Amino acid sequence: KAFIHDMKYAGESTRDKIEKTLARVKEAGADAILISALDEIAWALNLRGKDVAYNPVVTSFLYLGKTGSTLFIDDVKVTDSVREYLAGNDISIAPYNSVLKFASALPLTTKVLVDPGSSSSALVTALGKRILFGRSPIPLLKGIRNDVQIEGLHRAMLRDGIALVRSFMEIEETLSQGKRLTETGVCKILTRNRSLQPDYFDDSFGTIAGYKGHGAIVHYEPTEESDAEIYPDGLLLVDSGAQYLDGTTDITRTVSLGNPTADERHDFTLVLKGCIALASAVFPEGTCGVQLDILAHQFLWKEGKTYLHGTGHGVGSFLNVHEGPQSFRNRIDHLTTVPFAPGMVTSDEPGLYVTDKYGIRCENMILTVVDRETEFGCFLRFDTVTLFPFDINLIETSMLNDDEVKWINEYHKKVYDSLAPSLNEKETAWLAAKTQPISRK
Repeated sequence: KAFIHDMKYAGESTRDKIEKTLARVKEAGADAILISALDEIAWALNLRGKDVAYNPVVTSFLYLGKTGSTLFIDDVKVTDSVREYLAGNDISIAPYNSVLKFASALPLTTKVLVDPGSSSSALVTALGKRILFGRSPIPLLKGIRNDVQIEGLHRAMLRDGIALVRSFMEIEETLSQGKRLTETGVCKILTRNRSLQPDYFDDSFGTIAGYKGHGAIVHYEPTEESDAEIYPDGLLLVDSGAQYLDGTTDITRTVSLGNPTADERHDFTLVLKGCIALASAVFPEGTCGVQLDILAHQFLWKEGKTYLHGTGHGVGSFLNVHEGPQSFRNRIDHLTTVPFAPGMVTSDEPGLYVTDKYGIRCENMILTVVDRETEFGCFLRFDTVTLFPFDINLIETSMLNDDEVKWINEYHKKVYDSLAPSLNEKETAWLAAKTQPISRK
């Protein structure tokens, strides 16, 4: 069943969102827009569902026009309250499989904006000469969070940090007691501790728990066949996240389970330096992800090392964990050339992968905010919103400069000060040990 995403989480009404969308559709030279992207529909209508694993969306199509709007959806998904809600926003309901017939019956004078990146050829054929190809305006509209969503994100990050403390404590205790633990066991620990937090809805993607060589497989997700047993030795890479009603989270931490090697510490510090450099950036308004990406790669490149995935992606607000319109990536495309704007939330996740040995990734989520106005214009920066420490046992402090040491210590103090009031005595002591200040050797 589809359900209404409450205004206390969304922060903006459906009517206002439709009005904004249609204003931009008009600017593009069209009369209407036909939307296939499920995250765009969920955002525009403040509706959520569970039709796609990990992504709280509803399978549907949405037509928005100046003469009327229609949601194409299976009737079984529509409750009386949702039906009444849509009617109150002047949105008609039609069967999901009637969208092609609807499109082909529109007046030939109607110009319908369609994003070719998220629409089927069948839909394009049905619209025929009515079609106007162009980027949907919705990714940019929803990519810039409002104040209510930003407040919700901070609350979600706090609860996520609490769940992560309890999860990594449990992982450590399980190993120290000599009990059997596998990669899938790590995934279950994280899901269970997150599910106990208020407003938890689901995980935001399948947890990546890669032990030793499995950590070098970038999108590895353990299965019954691949499930490796974990021992108190080597590196464990954990990339995970949750869907809370007030925010979506995504975090990666690489931790040493014992006896880190010099190479592991060296490579971890290179990756962490890149994560810090990007998080610390100050840049003029109009700057894009492809311009900033080098900050994360620079230390690896100096040693002839690199990673081949993107450095960061947009994150939805109780929506898809991977969303546009912005991203950090070492190539020019429609995502990396979108200028950053205040309110955008993006992941910051450089990595390094040594085949069959270990994988390293450091990932936080960062919020774009205004830094200052000067005679040269508006300058922006990033505010790190994720709340969980990096493994200080993996940091080779001699490789850091004073600013990097200061950043780590200030970040860890923020983590401790934010989470400690919600933890018990044992958890607080664990977090205090993980966030103790570091210094250069």
